[in-house]
Amino acid sequence: MSEGFKTIFTVTIVTLLIWLYAEQANPPTPLEAKVTFQLRTPEGSDLIARLADPNRVYVFQFSGPRAQLDELQRNIRLASDRITLNVGDEVDATPGSREYLARSVLERHPWFRNKGITISESQMQMLRVGMDRWVEQELPVVAGDFGDLAIEGLVLVEPATMTVEMAESLLPLAPNQIRLVATPAREDLDQLAEGQSHTIDVRVQLVTMLGTNANQVRLPEGARASLTFRLKSRQAQTTFGPVPIKLVILPLDQSYDVTLAEPVISEITVSGPTDLINRVKNKEIKIFGYLDLDSVELSSGITSKAVSFDHLSGLTVISGPHIANFTITRRSE
Repeated sequence: MSEGFKTIFTVTIVTLLIWLYAEQANPPTPLEAKVTFQLRTPEGSDLIARLADPNRVYVFQFSGPRAQLDELQRNIRLASDRITLNVGDEVDATPGSREYLARSVLERHPWFRNKGITISESQMQMLRVGMDRWVEQELPVVAGDFGDLAIEGLVLVEPATMTVEMAESLLPLAPNQIRLVATPAREDLDQLAEGQSHTIDVRVQLVTMLGTNANQVRLPEGARASLTFRLKSRQAQTTFGPVPIKLVILPLDQSYDVTLAEPVISEITVSGPTDLINRVKNKEIKIFGYLDLDSVELSSGITSKAVSFDHLSGLTVISGPHIANFTITRRSE
């Protein structure tokens, strides 16, 4: 062995011994970190993984060799204080709900496995994980709101059903809490002629009552359906007044006098098919309200009652209720 090699070997050994002594005499300061977790499923799998509390912050203290702690600190910083747990490795891939000791999960993570790092915590912290699977389910497609259009007969929807992907655990809820709705766009409806049959292409939307679980149902991207229907008329509305009040009393109750505080309603709003609303505007249809008082009401001396518009065929009064105030007097014999 040459003298030069011996010198290099000796210097290396001495340096290593000095470093080991320094590590023993001055152990590195423990690293305290606040982290959150996220789950990653294997690529191409049908697994759904979710954390019961994805925004929870966990606090740990890490002890070990200085180089390992520095590397861990870099990893945590580059991951924005978020540690990704692999389903099938750090957590179980079997469907169901499970609870893990957070420290134990970390010990199986590549950042800590065989690194000589000790993980401690001020109090026991649990990690709750739910595992599910994507399954396919066929659901009916229904026609959505046609707005102010009056449709004659049934609306034909094609296709009548579509296949969605959903979490297997949600299957019992599908019939009542998940709907596929084909709703016409306003601009498409505005172009349709009254009294004719039409077929329009519309977007299908997913409507659920699942709350935070809504993201566990997936409709094929760009899903569309055709709606075939006959447009009877468009709905419109108008506001006008004054509207007279007609008093209705049976012949056997003619011994009562009814005096209206106001014989007219100052203003009402009526909704209905466009052609009928135009006739109302042109005063071809006369609008009035009925105040119908029966024997019991007359004898009890009531002083107010809602005016009725039930006689308006095809029209609906959408304002009100309109209340008439009055006095009832019994004539002397």
